[in-house]
Amino acid sequence: MMEDYYKILEVLPDALPEEIKHQYNFLVQAWHPDKFRNPEQKAKAEQRTKALNEAYSVLRDPNKRTDYDRERAANEGKNSEKAERQRQSEENMRRAEHERQRQEQAETGRQRSEKERQQRESAAEQLRAEEKLRQQAKVQQEQKQTKQVWLGIIALMAVLLGVVITRSFFREPTLPPVIQTPVIQTPVIQTLVIQTLGICVQPPAGLVSWWPGDGNTNDIVDGNSAALQGGTTFVVGKVDQAFQLDGIDDYVYIGNPANLKLVDSITLAAWVNPQTDPPSDDRSLSGMYAILTKWGQSVDVADSYGLWLHNPDGITQPLSSIILTGSGGIGIKNGGVIPSGAWSHIAMTYDRTSGVQRIYVNGVFVGEYQGSGGIRTSDTTVLMGKEDSSLPRFFNGAIDEVQIFNRALSGAEILAIYNAGSAGVCKDETPTATNTPILTP
Repeated sequence: MMEDYYKILEVLPDALPEEIKHQYNFLVQAWHPDKFRNPEQKAKAEQRTKALNEAYSVLRDPNKRTDYDRERAANEGKNSEKAERQRQSEENMRRAEHERQRQEQAETGRQRSEKERQQRESAAEQLRAEEKLRQQAKVQQEQKQTKQVWLGIIALMAVLLGVVITRSFFREPTLPPVIQTPVIQTPVIQTLVIQTLGICVQPPAGLVSWWPGDGNTNDIVDGNSAALQGGTTFVVGKVDQAFQLDGIDDYVYIGNPANLKLVDSITLAAWVNPQTDPPSDDRSLSGMYAILTKWGQSVDVADSYGLWLHNPDGITQPLSSIILTGSGGIGIKNGGVIPSGAWSHIAMTYDRTSGVQRIYVNGVFVGEYQGSGGIRTSDTTVLMGKEDSSLPRFFNGAIDEVQIFNRALSGAEILAIYNAGSAGVCKDETPTATNTPILTP
C-alpha cells in the first residue's frame, strides 16, 4: 500500500508548492527529535521526521510529484467501489457530525446562558456579602463609641465621689473652698485605617501596548483599543479583572496597527489561567491555545510572531514562534510547565542584536533559540485568545495584563513583574501602595 504523502504533510492534493514548503518547515521544527527527552517520544519523533523528509523529497520535485499523483490516481481507481462506499460512509458521518455540532451549539448556548445567570447571581451575592460586612462594621463602631461614652461617665462619677469624700473628712476652719467640678471631655473617637496594599512595579521601558482587561478593552499605553468577540466577558483576574474566553468562539480583536509591526526586538508578556489543558499529543498542533498572535499560517506573507500553550507529552507548556529574516527561519521555543486552574506568568523575548529568543515562566528562564536577523512583518491582524488562520486555536480560560514591548526585557525585569503578583505593573507615575497607617477622625 503506497504512502499518502499529502496526509503525512497534512496538506490537500492541490496545495501550492509554497503551502507544502511552509507546512513541511513547521512540522519538521515541531517534531525535531532533540525536543523530546522521553525515549519513546524521541523514537516516535524520529520516525515522524523520516516520513516528513521522504514525503517532502517527492512533493517538492514537480516531475516526481507528477509521477506520484498519476500512480496515486491509478491506485485510487482500482478501489473506486471501495471509495464510493467510503464516500457514502463519510457523508453519513458528516451528517451525523453536523447534527452533533448543532446539538453542541444548542447546549453551548444553554450553558452560556446558565453561566451568565450564575455570574449575575454570584455578583448579587457578593454585593449582599459586602453590604453585610459594612453593616457589621457599623454596628461594631457604634458599640465601641457607646462603650467609650460609658467609660467617660464612670470616670466622671468617680472624680465627683472622690471630691465629696475629701470634703467630709478634711474641713477647713475658714469658708469652705469652692468646689469646681472637673470638666471631663468625651474622648474623640478615631478610626485607624491601615492600608496593606501590595507594591506595584514601575513599567519597564519600551512598552508599546498594554491591555489590562480591567472591565474594558482599552490599550492604556498607545490607544490600540481592542474589541470583544463571541461571548468574551470579564472575570476576577490576577491583577484586578481579566478577559474570560470559552475556548469555542471567544477572542479579543486588536487589529493591524502600525506600531505592532515590530521589526527588530520584541517582548510578549501575559498572565494566563487555562481552564483545561490543550489536547495531548496533537500531531497537527491545531489543539494549541493561542495567547497573543500575529499569525496566519503562511511563512512568506502572513506569519510574524505568536505565543501559545500546547501539550506535546501530557504536560502543558508555553510555545513561542517568530519568523526571522536571517538564519534560523522559524524560531520556535517551548519549556516550563503551565498548570490548569491556576495563574502563571509567561514572557517571550527576542533580541535582534544577539539573535536569541528566550521564554520565561513565572519569572524563570526555561529555554532559548538561536537565530539571526529581524522580525518578518505582515498585515495579519493581532488577536488575543485566537489565531487568524484556518487553525483558530481558541484559548479556554482567562488572560490578564497582556503587554507588548519593542525590546527584549531582561530576566530581572520579567522576574520583577512576576514578583509584583496581584499588585501588577503600576498604571500611573506614582506608587500605588503604602504601608503607612492613616488616622481618620
